[in-house]
Amino acid sequence: MGAGERAVLHAALPDLPFGNGTFDAVTANFVVNHVADPRAAVRELARVVRPGGRLALTIWTSRTPDWSRLVAEAFGAAGVVPLPDQRLGPELDFPRSVEGLGALVSSADLAPVVRTELPMRWTVGVDALWGGIAGGVGVAGRTFLAQTPAVRAAAEARFGRARSPSRSTACCPCRPRPPTSSPWPDRLRRQRRARAPRADRARGRP
Repeated sequence: MGAGERAVLHAALPDLPFGNGTFDAVTANFVVNHVADPRAAVRELARVVRPGGRLALTIWTSRTPDWSRLVAEAFGAAGVVPLPDQRLGPELDFPRSVEGLGALVSSADLAPVVRTELPMRWTVGVDALWGGIAGGVGVAGRTFLAQTPAVRAAAEARFGRARSPSRSTACCPCRPRPPTSSPWPDRLRRQRRARAPRADRARGRP
C-alpha cells in the first residue's frame, strides 16, 4: 500500500487475523454485548494489544430505553408474539454494568484503569425508528419480521396511530423509567437495549 493508504479487513471475534501484541490501542464500541462468548471476545482483543497498550470498551447497560415503550404499545395492541428468550447462558453472560464490564476485563488478565458511565441522550425520528424495525434491526425488528403479514400490518397501523406532534421523536434519556403492564418493555429490557453506554478502558499487563 502507498503512503496514507489503509487496509480494511473483515473478521469476527474471537478469531482476529493479527499476531500477538500487534496494536498499541484497540477500541470495541458496543461489541462485546453482541457476541456469543463475551469472555472469549475480550481475551482475543487483549491478545492483539501490546503489553502496556490500551483497550477501550463500551457496552449498553440493562436499562429500558424510552423508545421501547412506543414500540411496546404498538406490538401489544397488535398481538405480536415475542420471540423466545435470546439471552446468553449464565456461564457466558456478564452483568451489563460498570462492575460487570470491569469483571469481564479482569477475567482477560487486564487491569482496568478507568471505569465510568457515559450519559447519552439519543434522539431519533419516529419514521426512522419504524424504518429500522420494519427492516429487521435489533430484537424488535427480528420479532416484527417473524410475525404473520396480518400481525405486521396491525402493528404498523397501531404504531402510526400512536404518533402525534408531541411524539415526533423518541428519546433515550439516562434515567430509569417505571415498569408498565405490557410484557414488551421487560422483553426489550432483557435484551439489554439501553439509554446510557458504559465505558471501561484497560491497560494490558506486561
